[in-house]
Parts: sequence; C-alpha cells; structure tokens
Amino acid sequence: MPRHKKYYTSEQRKEANRLNNKRFYEKKKAEINARRRAKYRKKANRAKRQGTEGEGATSHEMSGIGARAPVVPRDPMQAKVEFALDRVNAIEKRALRIVGDDPSAFYQQVFEEAVAGNAVDIVEGHMARFNRLTDKITRHRAMVLDISGVSETYRAIGDVLEKVDGIVSMLEDIYAYALEGLDVLQAMFRQGKLKYQALKRGRENA
Repeated sequence: MPRHKKYYTSEQRKEANRLNNKRFYEKKKAEINARRRAKYRKKANRAKRQGTEGEGATSHEMSGIGARAPVVPRDPMQAKVEFALDRVNAIEKRALRIVGDDPSAFYQQVFEEAVAGNAVDIVEGHMARFNRLTDKITRHRAMVLDISGVSETYRAIGDVLEKVDGIVSMLEDIYAYALEGLDVLQAMFRQGKLKYQALKRGRENA
C-alpha cells in the first residue's frame, strides 16, 4: 500500500520547514537563556560567599589586643554598585555607537549583508556581539540586586538592559526568517513585515 503523502505542494513543504525551524530556534533560545540564568545565579552566590568571608577576616583581625582604630574606609559594597553602574553606562554607549543614530539603517545593513553574502551566520555574528553585551549587563545587575536590592541603580541598569535586548530582538527577527531561507527573508522584507521596518515607518511618521 503506498504511503500517504504528507505534503501535496511545495508551499506546504516550505511552511512545514518554516515551522520546524522556528520551533528549533525557540527551543535553543530557551535552553541558552536557562543556562545563562543558572550561570549568573552561581556567580552571584559565589560573590556573596566571598564577600561574607572577607568581612569575617576583617573582624577577626581588628579584634586583636592593642589594634589601632582603623580609618573608616569608603563602603566597599557601595563602591561595587557605583562601579557596576559605570560599566553598564559604558556598555550602553558602546551598543548605541554600533547601532548609530538611525537604528533602522543598521538593521537594514545587516539584512543586506545577509542577502548579499547568502549567509545566515552574518546575522548570527551580529546577534552574538550584542548578546555578549547583555550578558555583561545582566551580571552587573545581579550583583547590584544582591548588594542593594531593587534600588534606583538596579532599575537604571534594567532600563539599559531593555534597550540592548531591544536591539537583540530586532536581529533575532531577521535571523529567524533567515533560518527558514534567504528567499523567505527577502519575501518578508518585500511585504514590510520585518520588525525593524515598522521601526523605520514609525520614525518617518514621527
């Protein structure tokens, strides 16, 4: 008995491939994010333990007979918070410098590079660069949360993280369609359905 045909047309086959690619990408993205969160928790807990051990050693040294009254130093925890904020601000400037004054022009350049080079890994390379920046921001925010809780600095870092995540989201949109095939990516561009195209229209209508 002949096997029942799963797909009757090339369009049905393309649609099935598109859905499979998208499910695969979402699964891999979820796995990556889960590993990233676990890594941040582990590092934050290690930093907390090291901080506690350091405070204990200082207390023990100061308890000796005849120890001089030390000069009260700057709060080391607050210094860490300020350092984290400075680093995050520097990361934000770097991200915005890469994207430029017109973000839609940057995304358009990425799209054109992918199509011209016939290579998905071009988009993946741009994503990796900004993902490294979000990783750094997330580490700094985790440290600030551990030291000062949901503070003004924590929220400020969260705002920066949201901006850089927005850049990653635009690139992921291009990447997801590129995974389905550059012909699919070009078709979405012609229909004006890429996320960055909506951003460009918003700027033009502002």
